[in-house]
Amino acid sequence: MWMHNINGSSDCSPNCRCGSWKNHWLNYSGARRWPTYCSVKGCTRAAEVGAHVQYRYNGNWYIVPMCYSHNNMRGQSVELCDSTLTAPASKSATCG
Repeated sequence: MWMHNINGSSDCSPNCRCGSWKNHWLNYSGARRWPTYCSVKGCTRAAEVGAHVQYRYNGNWYIVPMCYSHNNMRGQSVELCDSTLTAPASKSATCG
């Protein structure tokens, strides 16, 4: 699945009770644990942050686990592993 890596905030909103985008993903993705590896297909680096992404033809923002290197590729398209779970970045749809 192809996503655009977008420029989001490094900190969760003050209205978000999660404290970090990593915790936000854990709370709202349905996952039981943080993944070992980055969500970008073929990447073997550690998943270190919750990154903001957007489906190519969908205006909604989502959070996915990524390594720092891929998270810094803002504005570029990346292919995520098919098994990647997403969490809505919208606080009104989750913790807002």
